[in-house]
Amino acid sequence: MRLTSHDGTAAELRLLGYERPAPPQGREDWDANWLYLAGRFTLPDGRSWTFRDACLTTWEARELGAWFRRVVSGVEPAAGDARVRGFTEPSLAVSLARRTDGVVTVRVHLAVEARPPWLDEDVDEHVLELSMGLAELARAADAWDEEIAAFPER
Repeated sequence: MRLTSHDGTAAELRLLGYERPAPPQGREDWDANWLYLAGRFTLPDGRSWTFRDACLTTWEARELGAWFRRVVSGVEPAAGDARVRGFTEPSLAVSLARRTDGVVTVRVHLAVEARPPWLDEDVDEHVLELSMGLAELARAADAWDEEIAAFPER
């Protein structure tokens, strides 16, 4: 899935596979549902960085897609901290900055392994703001849904 802002900022997220092999038949295993996520981020000034980490579960990956779909459909996240969709691992979170006249601005919060390498160690997270049309966000959500289909909950 690629999100590209009108100013050239870009965030690309790809699922690479499960962190661990499948559990024995019939055994539910939280650890078997961790997915490797690869991210590539580009700033308008041309700087870019990547990361790779097992930081989303299968159900969190689906929740991320559902969050994008709610934003596209006009369902506003609640005010305050509830506007931020975070996950078990703090590497990635998303939030809705604003939505006006068919344009949406989504924030991608990057921490721990996903932070830019030049960021001062005292800074906990780096936030990208990506403004795009609703149709562009819908296409990105479609691409994410196609990608997560390959990784069912185990």
